[in-house]
Amino acid sequence: MNYAKMSPSKAKELTGSVTEALDSNDLGRHVKRIWVYQQRSLVVDFAYQRVHFGVDFSLLPEGGLAVDLVQRGKSQVFSVTESGEKKDRLASDASADEAIATVVARLRDLTARIDAHRADNTDSGPVPEAETEPVRRRKVGILTLPLSKNYGGNLQAYALMQAVQDLGCDPVLINRRYVIQNPARRVPQDDMAPITNRIDLETDCENRSFIESNILPITRSFRNSAQLRKHLADYDLDAVVAGSDQVWRPKYARGLLMDFFHGYLDGENRSIRRISYAASFGADSWEFSDEQTRKAAELISRFDAVSVREDSAVDLCREHLGADASHVLDPTLLLTPERYRQLFADRLSDAAGRRITSYVLDPNPEKLRLMDAISDRLSMPILSTGAASRDTSVEGWLAAFYQADFVFTDSFHGVAFSILFNRPFIAFANPQRGMARFTSILKMAGLEDRLVIDAEAADLEQLLQPIDWDGVNQRIETLRAHSRQFLLDALGLTADAGQAVRVSGRKKRSDSSGLPVKNNGAPVAVDDGFIKGARDLALYDSERFSAAYMNGDPVGQARARLMFHAHALEKGLSHSKFRPGFGKKPMGRVARDTRKWLESGKSIDDPFFKAAISAAHVYFDRHERLDFDVSHFWEMFSPRVQELITQADDQHGGALKSRLDREAVPVAGGDKFFMDVVYGRRSVREYTPEPINLDQVRQAVQIASQAPSVCNRQGPRVHYFRDPTQIEKLVNLQGGFGGYPKPPGLLLVTCDLTAFVFSMERNQGFIDGGLFMMALLLGLEQVGLGACPLNAAMGSQRETTIRRILKIPESEALISFIAIGNYDPSVLVARSLRYPVEDLLAVHEQGGN
Repeated sequence: MNYAKMSPSKAKELTGSVTEALDSNDLGRHVKRIWVYQQRSLVVDFAYQRVHFGVDFSLLPEGGLAVDLVQRGKSQVFSVTESGEKKDRLASDASADEAIATVVARLRDLTARIDAHRADNTDSGPVPEAETEPVRRRKVGILTLPLSKNYGGNLQAYALMQAVQDLGCDPVLINRRYVIQNPARRVPQDDMAPITNRIDLETDCENRSFIESNILPITRSFRNSAQLRKHLADYDLDAVVAGSDQVWRPKYARGLLMDFFHGYLDGENRSIRRISYAASFGADSWEFSDEQTRKAAELISRFDAVSVREDSAVDLCREHLGADASHVLDPTLLLTPERYRQLFADRLSDAAGRRITSYVLDPNPEKLRLMDAISDRLSMPILSTGAASRDTSVEGWLAAFYQADFVFTDSFHGVAFSILFNRPFIAFANPQRGMARFTSILKMAGLEDRLVIDAEAADLEQLLQPIDWDGVNQRIETLRAHSRQFLLDALGLTADAGQAVRVSGRKKRSDSSGLPVKNNGAPVAVDDGFIKGARDLALYDSERFSAAYMNGDPVGQARARLMFHAHALEKGLSHSKFRPGFGKKPMGRVARDTRKWLESGKSIDDPFFKAAISAAHVYFDRHERLDFDVSHFWEMFSPRVQELITQADDQHGGALKSRLDREAVPVAGGDKFFMDVVYGRRSVREYTPEPINLDQVRQAVQIASQAPSVCNRQGPRVHYFRDPTQIEKLVNLQGGFGGYPKPPGLLLVTCDLTAFVFSMERNQGFIDGGLFMMALLLGLEQVGLGACPLNAAMGSQRETTIRRILKIPESEALISFIAIGNYDPSVLVARSLRYPVEDLLAVHEQGGN
């Protein structure tokens, strides 16, 4: 059958309609993924009770849809198709609405049949087939730029192989080489063994021994795509990963470029997962030709997962290739320093002495003058990793960075290992080799101030400021977890026990399936669906938290850091037993963050910046009145910040007596006592037609703003919707307001995850958001509006649909909807009996009894 090309806009529209229909029929939670195959079919993959199947919506030339139900996996004991074949045609030349309705009806019937089949098998004992089939580790091919003498290229390949192996898979390096220009070096290709321990480099090539000792196994060499395509089946691969390094930069990839988009794979081959890990364009501008762009866009549409190394590459993928990409760490940062130390431990010297390590690919007089100035200031010699007298092996190169007291480099991987080994460094910008690589990794580590663009104008004092390595390491660890999770998801593994894959495609039944578990005295039946669903949603939330940390609003992140450290000063200032001279760490970080704030051109009138400046003013003012010398702290601040601190007052930060008003108290809702508000609040679900006064909503939100938040980060946000059509769509998707007229107003409480700066704060958005929402409900009661909270506990597909409708950024976690409106006090509400205090309060006396 002939199919038409499905445009991105058509695919997006169809995805939204399908997702909405599945969610509204409680089928969305069984969706594993939705993707577009060869720009012609929208594919929805399902897993229900360990049975895997898919639905393909294919576009016909006349504009209608053909719909197929497809069996997934091998050796499944249950056939999803009625014909017993691999595929059933459900509809031909149907409209979108007809096709979706047909699919929903068929899925309802199918899930019922699966339930009945499972019940029958449970009654008659365990299903014999596939439970005892052998398991094997997943085989993963790694495809990167041809390895040579480049230190970074070799180490990123080594690290990615190690990281994949750590996940329980068997990696193999696909040895794709450039075409040999010298005919004398060409050898017959079809006679080569599939696996080798040789990299096919000249015998005297530097670092050949490292590759052939540490990056194993290696396939035979492939000099063109046809050879690779012909022999790929020899390796029985489950997945292929392109990356890392500049595999998507045309001038480096050259004739291999489309192979790095897995162009060597048969277009019909769905059995091998197509992945990119930390692929790099090398620049923040588009360098592909029109034809390269067209081919790459077609190929990337077949990927199962896309990730890139630079934040700018996320935008390039979206704008030029129509692909959504994740931003992940370079693979060298996936491993810990201890892992690398095993490689070079025998190269370390106890007599090395204090020294500066230099790894500069493009030296010039300006760089050399700055290096000499820092060498003089630190009284350390400069040792170049490229000197003839030095150990130029990969292991020796690593040891030189590890034993350095300071590093000069204009290499991306030089920066990466300086960060990993916690060595103070400066990074010379290298526009010719690509700036985006440097700005991205430095931003991820919070070390943007280590980049030198103009060596002549460099600020020596700033470059020699100490680095907060605890903060850097925490950021890297958070990003490492996020990047590892990307690989787990992309390879189809689970975080705890997904390494072994059954040949049949079926997973082993959980030992805890169907058994009661402790839940504060209440037994709850646990089944595979609950466990899998809970795990998937936890990973989904973790992905959002990590992405907000990596790609969130830079102003929001800067505010969060400012407030966190300024609040530490405020807490110290509020101690009844005040300790003069406190605050070495927070004072240094406030000094750093206020300097960075001004250097980036942000406003000095921002309330968070003013709060930090005010807190510093109160700190220095109190110490001056106590005649206690803290001049060493004062000198940490830049002259401009010192000026602002001197001009500040105590109205925006510092400490105040607990019974004083922090700000003007609004007049709202008359003279209600606190107990009247708390005990008078009800979940009202029916409202009068009277329009909602926007000022009342504002007052309620202002009241809610008084809720506590961790270190005063103030992440909660409120979205107010008044359009009846939009409200109806949202309430229907939320699903908890059935049988009642739609409310005249709808609030959505969210929490901005960029307000949180530590990995252990992964749940803090829900905590702060919940505190804020409770205060908002009380505020609505105070101003006289009826309200009913509608939870945002839902599957990822439904949440994605809501985000698409509302254009809510991924960095905001959904806390709860709240239906609001004016109401008749005589309207009936649910009694909602509360537990007695004795059931809620546990009093622990001395000794733990």
